Amino acid sequence: MVMQLNSVQTKLLRSMKFVGLTDNPEEIKQKYGNPLDWWQRSFIDETEAYMWFRSLLKIYGYKESFTKDGWMFGFTFTPNGKLESR
Repeated sequence: MVMQLNSVQTKLLRSMKFVGLTDNPEEIKQKYGNPLDWWQRSFIDETEAYMWFRSLLKIYGYKESFTKDGWMFGFTFTPNGKLESR
């Protein structure tokens, strides 16, 4: 189910950049409405993945995505105004 946001919520959401880790990048990408600026990379081990993740949260001011689904792929994106409800 996709939640519809009002214009203020949508504007705020579009100004945020999210970062996360997952084992299922295509599922996560679809869940967030196939963001146009979706970017992902893969990792060799969990330590490398979490170092990358924490560095983006600290250095660049990204927000943590709501996804806690593994570590094999890291991703960043700007939401397009749609959020999957839980």
